[in-house]
Amino acid sequence: MPAENHFSILSDNEIDLIIGEAILSQTFGAKPQSDDEKRALARNWFVAHLPVFANAICDRNGPVQKLAGAEQKDRNLLIGEILDVVLKSIGVPVPVGALTVKIVHFGIDRLCRECL
Repeated sequence: MPAENHFSILSDNEIDLIIGEAILSQTFGAKPQSDDEKRALARNWFVAHLPVFANAICDRNGPVQKLAGAEQKDRNLLIGEILDVVLKSIGVPVPVGALTVKIVHFGIDRLCRECL
């Protein structure tokens, strides 16, 4: 995960900007948007996809079990496993490393508690 690891040092606003720009790049003929609009687009997209992320991550065979199970993993391994699950569960039009860090910032326990 070394190439994706740089996302972990970015702020939430920077992550949202990256995600918003990626979403817009997939939209044919999209008009130019301000950074605030890109961040708002990213936040709305993220909230709309929370149930999908929760289903993939919080499943009893998903990475969330690594937090409480006998094989507890360190943070970087957990992020790697979340990244892998996100990649397999949905085709995302955004950098998966940025999305994974956003999910971790959101909170895995919160995701599993509130979004299923």
